[in-house]
Amino acid sequence: MPPGDAVNRTGAVENGISSFLVAAIPNETVQRGQTITLLGSDQNLKTVPVAQGEASNDSLTGIDQSVPVRRDVDSFDFVSEMAALGYVNLSTKQLVAMRAYAVTPAYVRELAAIGYDQLPADTLITFRWLGVTSPYVKEMSALGYDGLSAATLVNFREHGVTSAYIKEMRMQIPTGISSSQLLSMRLQGVTTEFIQELKSLGYEGLSANQLISMRLQGVTTEFILKLKSLGYESLTANQLISMRLQGVTVAYIEKMKTLGFKDLSAETLISLRMKGVN
Repeated sequence: MPPGDAVNRTGAVENGISSFLVAAIPNETVQRGQTITLLGSDQNLKTVPVAQGEASNDSLTGIDQSVPVRRDVDSFDFVSEMAALGYVNLSTKQLVAMRAYAVTPAYVRELAAIGYDQLPADTLITFRWLGVTSPYVKEMSALGYDGLSAATLVNFREHGVTSAYIKEMRMQIPTGISSSQLLSMRLQGVTTEFIQELKSLGYEGLSANQLISMRLQGVTTEFILKLKSLGYESLTANQLISMRLQGVTVAYIEKMKTLGFKDLSAETLISLRMKGVN
């Protein structure tokens, strides 16, 4: 869990850094050659040197007024090490975030060793915050997801695409699952429970795309059971998706029945809705 629990975590992003990282920067003027020391939620002081290239009297306005600032002896070891790795002219905000989130030279080298080198500083900060580590990337690779982009890794971690979830879904879905499908499944709430509920109603062997579409369009077990009660016993997954997409509701079917149209097929109902027959 990221440090700085007292800071409001809105999740918003400012120039690639979450707002609570920016908020951690003290509302105090910092001179060249001084260091900022932040108190994290673990009560450990985190000392951050100010970049040499920044002008004096650089005012850093923060949200959290309670974060203490302490002047320590000049220390540019961290800045020098990062510069040696290609990270020069880092802003004070980036330095604060990198030190607070333990974006260390060792971490940067670890990522470079598995193909993620020269990542933007803000990406490194986001990686560290979300827990994109070398072991996590290797786990994904072992499951067949090689060479994922930095953006995909961020989305995977942010939305909970874990090795356990992947293995779980592979047991339920007979066809292959791409990285984009995995992300969509997580975003739409495709779970083992949802798949099992559908199986209990006769919907087995559904593809990842069908499951995603069913969740996206609101094809629930309740919807399916109500349609069955109206005589629509053998609808396919694609028919269910189309009916929800076009607005063929239980109320719509009942209305058509009261008008004398008692045995309309799913295709006819979908076509009527597409043509604007209300």
